[in-house]
Amino acid sequence: MSQSGKQLPFAGYLPMASIGESTLIIPASFSTVVAGFLLLTTRYKAITQVIGYLILENGIYIFGMLLLVAVPFLVELGILLDLSVGIFVVSIILNHINEAFSSLDTRQLSALKE
Repeated sequence: MSQSGKQLPFAGYLPMASIGESTLIIPASFSTVVAGFLLLTTRYKAITQVIGYLILENGIYIFGMLLLVAVPFLVELGILLDLSVGIFVVSIILNHINEAFSSLDTRQLSALKE
């Protein structure tokens, strides 16, 4: 219980590190990019590769937050362009895979080899 009689949420009892939130942007963005890249390259189903691509994009977005103070409009335009291109590319790829195969398993794409 706090002094005013209201109960604090659980997060209120956790001590914050003295380094602050802004220094966690680079490690968070790097780990998100690496996790997205691993999902993108190691999974067989196309839908999990799409999820890996989206996680990779989120890591790039988090890293772009460092430039938000210096050039906010440029960062917003880059995010908008990146998001729209990513959506179009992923939807086109999934549509073509779905038309060519009955399954979205990318292991079946090896049948396309010459």
